[in-house]
Amino acid sequence: MGKQCVLCEGNINMMLKSYKISDKRGKLEEEAQKKGTDVVLDEMLPRSLPDDGHVCYHCWDNVSNAVKDPSKTEERKQAQEARLEARETKQQDAETKQQDQEARNKIRAALNERVDEYKRVWDKSGVIQFKNERMAILHRIMGAQVQFIIAFDDLTREGYRCVAQDEGKEASGGTFAGGVDSYYYFQKIEYIGFDSKVCDV
Repeated sequence: MGKQCVLCEGNINMMLKSYKISDKRGKLEEEAQKKGTDVVLDEMLPRSLPDDGHVCYHCWDNVSNAVKDPSKTEERKQAQEARLEARETKQQDAETKQQDQEARNKIRAALNERVDEYKRVWDKSGVIQFKNERMAILHRIMGAQVQFIIAFDDLTREGYRCVAQDEGKEASGGTFAGGVDSYYYFQKIEYIGFDSKVCDV
């Protein structure tokens, strides 16, 4: 695992210059005594920090400049806090994204576990492609119009309602437009609201 800045908690990679506190603090303390900015140094680089801790270039630059020019201390502190907040936001976004992905994976896994259960009653080539106690799917096939009418009538009598339609494609001869190879999706009335749109047949 790479080094981490003890001030902003950002990761320090090989491309980002950093300083070890024990190597640089002494010289900075001398500067602070000359400028009378000991309090500024102690506030921005607390003595409670470990001597072997590392500080990234950006944070060290802020501390060093604040010691040399205390008139801009507040401005530099705000800049340091802004970087820390940006890193925290980025980390939170990454965690949220990971949680969302895990939730999607769980949903996908739950669906995949039930595929075989539904495949057993799925008739890919039939007029009634699928039917259970909650929903049904009809397939309008060329040459099976009467069977489609019978199936539609049966579903209506059993309390199913057509709620959606996939138009499919035109027949090669152009005699039927939209009716051939179309799909009709039904739901049992008790599972839907009465204001649901009825599909066009």
